[in-house]
Amino acid sequence: MPCSPPACRRAVQRCLFSPTDTVWISDDLLSQTFESFANTSKVCRRYGSYVPGPLEARRRLGKRRMAYTYQPTPTSPFPLNPFSPLWNLFGSEVDRTKFIWQAPTTPGEFPASTNTSTLEWLSGWLHVPQADTVEAVIDEPQTIAESSTIPTISTGVLSRADILSFRQSLRLSTQDESIQLCQELGERLKQNLLIGEVSNDILLQVFGLPFTGDIRKAISQSSMAEEQCSALYRAIWEGLSGCKVIRPSDFEVSTMDKFLHRLAEVCFTTEIQVIVTGLLGSLYNHQLQEMTRSITRLVQAWALGWGEQMDVPGSLAYPPINPELSAAKAEALVLQAEHSVAFIQSFLDTGEHTSISPNGINPFLAHDKVRQARENISQSIEFIDRAERVACPRESSIAALAGILEKLPQETNLAAEILQQCSQNIKHQLQLKPGTRNYLKGWRKGVIQRGWLSIIGQFKLKDDKLFKQTLPLLVPRDARIPQSVVSDILLEYWIAQGFLSNSHFISNVYKLIPQANRSLALLLSTINKYDGHCHFPTKSLLPILESIGRVNLLHDTLSQMKDLGVKLPTRLIGQALNRISWDNTKLAYNIYNLWLPMRADKEPIQLKDIRNLVLSMIGDPQFETSKIWEILRIPLYDTIPRHAWPGFTNDTKDHLSPQMIGLLTKMATAFAHSEVRHPRVAFRNVWNCIMHLRVRGAPVTAELTSAITHAGLTRPMISGKWLAQQRLEWNFALLEKAEGKEVVDIVDRIILQHRRSLVDEHEREKQRTSFPRGLSR
Repeated sequence: MPCSPPACRRAVQRCLFSPTDTVWISDDLLSQTFESFANTSKVCRRYGSYVPGPLEARRRLGKRRMAYTYQPTPTSPFPLNPFSPLWNLFGSEVDRTKFIWQAPTTPGEFPASTNTSTLEWLSGWLHVPQADTVEAVIDEPQTIAESSTIPTISTGVLSRADILSFRQSLRLSTQDESIQLCQELGERLKQNLLIGEVSNDILLQVFGLPFTGDIRKAISQSSMAEEQCSALYRAIWEGLSGCKVIRPSDFEVSTMDKFLHRLAEVCFTTEIQVIVTGLLGSLYNHQLQEMTRSITRLVQAWALGWGEQMDVPGSLAYPPINPELSAAKAEALVLQAEHSVAFIQSFLDTGEHTSISPNGINPFLAHDKVRQARENISQSIEFIDRAERVACPRESSIAALAGILEKLPQETNLAAEILQQCSQNIKHQLQLKPGTRNYLKGWRKGVIQRGWLSIIGQFKLKDDKLFKQTLPLLVPRDARIPQSVVSDILLEYWIAQGFLSNSHFISNVYKLIPQANRSLALLLSTINKYDGHCHFPTKSLLPILESIGRVNLLHDTLSQMKDLGVKLPTRLIGQALNRISWDNTKLAYNIYNLWLPMRADKEPIQLKDIRNLVLSMIGDPQFETSKIWEILRIPLYDTIPRHAWPGFTNDTKDHLSPQMIGLLTKMATAFAHSEVRHPRVAFRNVWNCIMHLRVRGAPVTAELTSAITHAGLTRPMISGKWLAQQRLEWNFALLEKAEGKEVVDIVDRIILQHRRSLVDEHEREKQRTSFPRGLSR
């Protein structure tokens, strides 16, 4: 008989997981399957009948069994609909989700039922105790009372009375007895949660402040009380995560919110971190959104916990890792890689240009050895990283918290909101003065600051606004942070933003450099060597340094990169100049001097990139005006003979661009109104701007004449100096050409009045200083 078609078998044998919808195999599918079965034989045709014979009876029996098996199983013992049936109310419901298909059997072949699930309370009512049993039951409370005055918690499903009894027992018990009671309660909560028999009210009482307060009062040693609270929460989480009936998301939001509040109050060991990771991962997005305050408090407590002594090898990691085994595997892989490298070296020494070398080494075998060496080195690094998690629990904790924040819903910016709020709170915590509450002493402040900056760096953002806004909160402008710390944070940030294509290898190579010798230049040099270029990290470096007030590091970094042989495109240098010229002209000029030896292309620097540098140098007295003209590559016309001037041209190819004309016009105005330049120096530079424009065939505009008039006429008049006739004639010629005869006449009358006032003033001064005739009496 041929096997049944696979469609029916897969549908029957399919393993369903809770929760699931009702699965029903229709009559059409069964009919189609039966017809396929009847038409399978190619030799003779089979005929089927629906008369209820033996086969039909077995088929209908199997159908009834399937209908019974695939009845919908509830996901929670607390029905949302008050009129829905109370599933599993007495704990006797059978889990039908783990069904394995079996062939139908006749009624006589069913095994004898061994179900002894009679309820304990019902068997107690039906069973009539004998006389000796009654006497034992009556005498039992007296024995307990004589042995101890502390009430015990009854077994079975927990109730509100059990929680009150537990709190009363804590008040009457010693420290050792309180610890035993906490352990018993944790075990009972775990067992009740595993079968889904704990309500919201019970958990709200357990997560309440009075409940945890009673535990801390009953156990005098704070460390032991902390340990018992952690063990209780661990038992609750084991019950929640292991339950197949109800999940953490099925409880009310207020219950899980209080759970997070209690977790934030205990010491953040690795076990608690595992609980937080699993709990937040099991909740829905809308539930997480309603629990923003508790999550913020939890994240802040987690970060402040880095200030405790955590660097103790052998602590629990997640997932659990054996450091000795990881180190042994890494060592074995390194040895295999060394053998492969030795084989490759021998192949290269014997000659690689032949198909088979003189020593009989096949190049294809050498290729396999190269591939094997790479795989061994990569795997060894992975095992070393695993061992490092155990050796450095703080680094593992930072990575775990960054992973939690990354998994929060990004649509509502919940993680960004939590990061900003926690950054404000941690900044306030770091700025506390000695003698205040919760003051962080010594190395703790630096460890927390370094860890939180690492969190911000590892968090993947849609843009870098949050990183640039949060970074100044934790790094004040007057703070002295080593370059090694800044480079480590920026490496994590660039990896998270996807700037590095070979990030894992670059990170491991950079970690080989001693902590004291790390710098931004070495980091960018490493990226440039193993990633091909470092354009994107270098481009993002300047805004980050600006946000923390460390722009001076840019020139030092670029200078060291030049010594290391790193080349950068011209546009990156130009963008840096355009950004910092107004704030730090000296720094911008020094960076400009690094452009030629560092540029990776032959493109000239754009005029728009040096525009701000030139204008800012005009207002800085420490720069000579000759350096400004050197940057623009424009000669000083008053220092060269007239016959050496470039010829006046009307050719459009020699004309200046509109950008250059605009820059020279602004330069003329800036020189004319510059208070740090002498009027004579200002006039010469304005004249040089005009002469270069005239030589290149550019028109002299009213703005230029206004600048030359202010520099050559107005400023000398304000200082009370006589105006030379030659300068007047030259200025009047420009004014008449640009603005007309009427403007020249107005200026001429003003100059004439100024000259008369100077003459009168000279006469009065002469009369005051002259001696009177004759002898005075």
